[in-house]
Amino acid sequence: MRFGLVHLLVFLLSLLSLSAYGSNAFTDDAASLLLNANLDVNLKQFMPDNDLWMEDDHYKNFQPNVNQVMFNKIIQAGRDAYASNAPTINANWDDPTVNASTMKIFGMVTINMYGGLARRPEIIPEGFAIVL
Repeated sequence: MRFGLVHLLVFLLSLLSLSAYGSNAFTDDAASLLLNANLDVNLKQFMPDNDLWMEDDHYKNFQPNVNQVMFNKIIQAGRDAYASNAPTINANWDDPTVNASTMKIFGMVTINMYGGLARRPEIIPEGFAIVL
């Protein structure tokens, strides 16, 4: 996908340079820079991998600040907060993922909330609700 976007950008730059300068010398240089920059970006990582899910079994042995009942109440409050065009909110209590995600496809919004995030000792009910 990223490679396709670079090609689209190069194409648009070529149209711009042809109309402005009558040649594509600028575009060849720009394409080279973009492709090299894209390769460099793919090799670097600005954040470490999120492997906190591996600690989830440990935290299941303790009473979390957000238990399953509270988790479901917060999710339901989120659903109730939308008067119309309510998003789909997936309550994935058993999933150890320490994260939350949202996506919008064809105008339909889906929010994924994970039990792994709720079970973390750093999370309190208010914080979990803010994430939602």
